Amino acid sequence: MEKLLVTLAYKYVALALMLAEANHAVRQLEIPGWNPVAPTNLVSYHVAPPRLMRGGSLDTTTHLFGFGRDGQLQFIHRLESDPSLSIEERHRRWAKMKSLIDTNGAYALASNWLARLEVDVVALEQMHPPSVVQEFYYSGSQSTRRVMLPRFEVRWGTNQMRPAVWVSIFGPTREPIHIRQEDVSFSRRPKGLVRDVERLLAIPNQTFVAYSSLQKSNLVVESAMTAYPAHALVELEKRRLDAPRSAGKQRNSPKIREAGSETNVTGQVQRLPSKQSKPQRAYFDP
Repeated sequence: MEKLLVTLAYKYVALALMLAEANHAVRQLEIPGWNPVAPTNLVSYHVAPPRLMRGGSLDTTTHLFGFGRDGQLQFIHRLESDPSLSIEERHRRWAKMKSLIDTNGAYALASNWLARLEVDVVALEQMHPPSVVQEFYYSGSQSTRRVMLPRFEVRWGTNQMRPAVWVSIFGPTREPIHIRQEDVSFSRRPKGLVRDVERLLAIPNQTFVAYSSLQKSNLVVESAMTAYPAHALVELEKRRLDAPRSAGKQRNSPKIREAGSETNVTGQVQRLPSKQSKPQRAYFDP
């Protein structure tokens, strides 16, 4: 049994369902300025071999979405809007901004976001007590003056370096910098993401290439571990994430990048020269 096998059928379905799950999370969070993943802002993606793990990732122009071994959405990172700034420059800029929340407000926001993402907050806090800290940095030539920053860290767990759940918040916008579940056992979202994996791995690539749009759409619905709202599936259909065609003219479409490769949204993969590498991305948090 080939443990690294990833067929076109599985890749198509897994990518479609990761997009649906990411967009479901964005809609549930209802954070101003956070829009569903669209063809114009998907930069790259990774689909893991399902016989090893069900996870993967989506990299957009504004966010990173990571899926763990069981296929559950494990983290959301907000990317820094100006990655050219150094940490010191970013700290000086942040220090001039007024926070709209305090530590109590940070906890209220973080716990509410977790609940919206279907995390059992009550069970989480019974096992992992929460704590909230406001970040600061030392300013001046002697680095002795403590300057408070409008960034708050809400952690569940006694291990502050690796908490069970961790939410970082930017006070001036009341926006999450990241939401991360190191322990996903408190999530009520279904595990696996994709059902009938072996069925998808058994579909030859040549057969899947010949599928119609309707057949591919039905395959996504049949393979989903949970039912998604109609609007999520409509958005996926609009992306036109078709498999590569063996012949004929390819449609003009925006390009997205798979890990170590370049592909357009029709799914045709072109390996990049080794000297080319994925552009460096900067996270919102330093």
